[in-house]
Amino acid sequence: MELKALESVAIHVRFAEKYRVEAKTDYDLGERAYALLNLNWENNSSSGYDYQTAEFGFGYKVIKTHIVKLKLELGPGYRVTEDDIVNKEEDAIVRAADIFVCKLSEI
Repeated sequence: MELKALESVAIHVRFAEKYRVEAKTDYDLGERAYALLNLNWENNSSSGYDYQTAEFGFGYKVIKTHIVKLKLELGPGYRVTEDDIVNKEEDAIVRAADIFVCKLSEI
């Protein structure tokens, strides 16, 4: 789970606020394949939009060593976007991601 909060203030005047929560879980389907669920929520006062997404997909561990790891993920999802005037849009989306990790030294 990841939580982020950003705020921009100058001379006691707040210019922007952004809050984000992301939660991701996965379930191994084998040595390299896995299913995943990714949920996001973001409130961004500077853009005037709030959004929520939910994605389900599959991942594959392309490289899996104790030093280097590379994962590729792909799957469909659903997004709800709402502006400050309460206009609401709902969309089907596709999520693609790559996660690369490389240990530079043993600590």
